[in-house]
Amino acid sequence: PVNVEIVGSGQVSAALGKQFKVQMVIAGLIALLAVAGMIFYRYREKRVVLPMITTSLSEVVMMLGIWSLAGWQLDLASLAGIIMVIGTGVDQLVIITDELIRGGEASALERSIKERAAEAAAKAGTAIAPTSSKVYLGRLSRAFSIILGAAATTVVAMLPLLYMGFGALTGFALIIILGVFLGVAIARPAYGRIIGHILGTS
Repeated sequence: PVNVEIVGSGQVSAALGKQFKVQMVIAGLIALLAVAGMIFYRYREKRVVLPMITTSLSEVVMMLGIWSLAGWQLDLASLAGIIMVIGTGVDQLVIITDELIRGGEASALERSIKERAAEAAAKAGTAIAPTSSKVYLGRLSRAFSIILGAAATTVVAMLPLLYMGFGALTGFALIIILGVFLGVAIARPAYGRIIGHILGTS
């Protein structure tokens, strides 16, 4: 129940909008290459880079697909939300990878035992078995406990923006919540299985 004062208005021509679209694709590719470079720098393992980048891209495709089917408008705030989902998604994929590679503090003893067993097996001329499925599931469950806590915090933080109706911020909150649910329900479990198979822990 207050007066509305128009501060300003503007429009973007079709040609300029097309240019923005091309620039956005170029910026996305540059960001993708930067993320891939950082992942490779962290793990020094090419087999980790492709699944992580592919999982992030699949999340974007799923979000855009649902957004399109629902007929919602994709504005700048929604694009910012997609970027945020990608960033948090890569963070969570790093958590999963770290747990499966390093196994956290609890697996330090396991690694020490495995190293001694590998030396003994080498002397005896026998092969050592890969990490068991039970250990793999334990490490994955530790990673998912962290991820679920972070996802719940993000959703709760976005709910006020979603229900208070601040115009463009509603789309921002909605696509982040959508991305969090898709990530936790589909992308993270799929990545856990893929990276576990690649690293020989599943």
